[in-house]
Amino acid sequence: MNGIEGSVREIVTDSEYIDVTVPAEEKFSHITIPGHTVFAYVIEGKGYFEEGRELCAFEAEGRRYIDPSENCAIEPGNVILYTDGDFIEVIAGEKGVKFLIISGKPIGEPVAWYGPIVMNTQEELKTAFEEYRKNTFGADPKTSNHVTKSQIWK
Repeated sequence: MNGIEGSVREIVTDSEYIDVTVPAEEKFSHITIPGHTVFAYVIEGKGYFEEGRELCAFEAEGRRYIDPSENCAIEPGNVILYTDGDFIEVIAGEKGVKFLIISGKPIGEPVAWYGPIVMNTQEELKTAFEEYRKNTFGADPKTSNHVTKSQIWK
């Protein structure tokens, strides 16, 4: 973005991670790649994640459901899943908004998730937690180095 590139290279999903802070009542626009899954996660403040401020213009999940009688500003702890399109636009609330934009090419694999661990199947999840309990989760068989429990939960 703006000619700045991160250090992550050669990821098959062609992912993008952007930390965005928009001052009060300002507008932020970002071009997205057609065919990629795009979502925003609100960290601080409130914002309108659809230009027309339409309540049901996107799917949102998080700490609370949006009440149609309220305004549609999205608060911290909520995720906005965008449909395929050319760009997203966010208008900050009266105190500004801070959020992450994360996008990438879908890989079409199943997802099994529990807590901090994401795998493809329930069986892989069971194995991962068994390795976690034995303190071998993430072990590199060549070096015997492994991720410690404290590293996982940070």
